[in-house]
Amino acid sequence: MDRHGARATNHRAGPCWSIATPDHRYNHRVIDSHTHLDSLDDAAGAIAAARAVGVQGMVSIGCGADSIRATLEIARAHPDDVRIAAGVHPLSAAAFDLDTFGEIAELARDPLVVAIGETGFDQFHDAGTLEQQRPAFDLQCALARELGLPLIIHSRDAAAYTIAALEASASDLDVVLHCYALTDPADVDRVLGHDRWVCSFAGNLTYGTADALRDACRRLPLDRLMVETDAPYLAPKPMRGTRNQPAFVQHTLQVLADVHGISFDAARAATVATAERTFGWTPAAVGA
Repeated sequence: MDRHGARATNHRAGPCWSIATPDHRYNHRVIDSHTHLDSLDDAAGAIAAARAVGVQGMVSIGCGADSIRATLEIARAHPDDVRIAAGVHPLSAAAFDLDTFGEIAELARDPLVVAIGETGFDQFHDAGTLEQQRPAFDLQCALARELGLPLIIHSRDAAAYTIAALEASASDLDVVLHCYALTDPADVDRVLGHDRWVCSFAGNLTYGTADALRDACRRLPLDRLMVETDAPYLAPKPMRGTRNQPAFVQHTLQVLADVHGISFDAARAATVATAERTFGWTPAAVGA
């Protein structure tokens, strides 16, 4: 069972969102805004596979000091392709020793770090109360503010609390709502009211049961959207049954394009522009 409550390698029953895979898209650059390269069996191989199909840049998330260091090593080995985020995951936040946060803050000063997080709130898993998760969130808000970096947010079964906490503690920050899941129309309205909040959609956008998520995506403007894999979790259709990897982000992008009634290339250009603006990073061109 993965941290999203689903088995990463098993198919689910039910209808699936139809996805075509035209070869022409492989010539276009795409940015995977959220992945976990240090959790992949072969990060270098995954980066090469992604680059081969036009995934030009990846933001890999380091959760905790050991993961941040490992992710920095990957980024240093692949500086044209990878930048990182540094933070404390909500599932670790309740038990996190706040006195050790200085180590994470120091690692976050590396020039390869382009965001803080992922932080936020999770009540799906047994990972402490929202109040126990809050101190690590507040520290990461302060660090993002100090370093002038965007804040990456994880929210699972905690939508109202997450929005209120962001409005209270991060109103002056650029925010990335990773693996976007706020589907209640009232929550979408609140998201729309914050111009500095961008929404990153993962492979679950492609699932047959995700009509409400696609409806939310349709309401959000293109200049505030990104796509991600959250690899090795949440493999999109038609790749379910395999471990996710950055190369698969194209499938989510195709569904996002279909939801908005635009071409794959128009969706690609919009999400790349949002990612480059948000992270302050323009990856090197594929083939460079």
